[in-house]
Amino acid sequence: MYKFDRKVWNHRVRKTVIVSLLAPLFSAFMGITAPSAKAAFIAASDGSCIQDVGVATGITVTKVGNDCLITFNAPSNTTTTHTWKVPSNGSNFQILVVGGG
Repeated sequence: MYKFDRKVWNHRVRKTVIVSLLAPLFSAFMGITAPSAKAAFIAASDGSCIQDVGVATGITVTKVGNDCLITFNAPSNTTTTHTWKVPSNGSNFQILVVGGG
């Protein structure tokens, strides 16, 4: 038969409480973040050139002739990350990256 030992039980409970209180703090410092929002879709003003982007903020789509021009803008003095999913129906893509520093 097991003999109940209050000292051992108190020690185990203390360890469990400490770990459960500290674990959320470690996850905050380790950079664990919530999953990002689902993709957004943005199109040119005439409804054409629908693009699959991470966030629609700071992105404009313009139809120029038979081409779609997608512009990614960031506010001055900020670091911004944009995502863009290459359309499956496209066959020719040109990319121009302009940065300042």
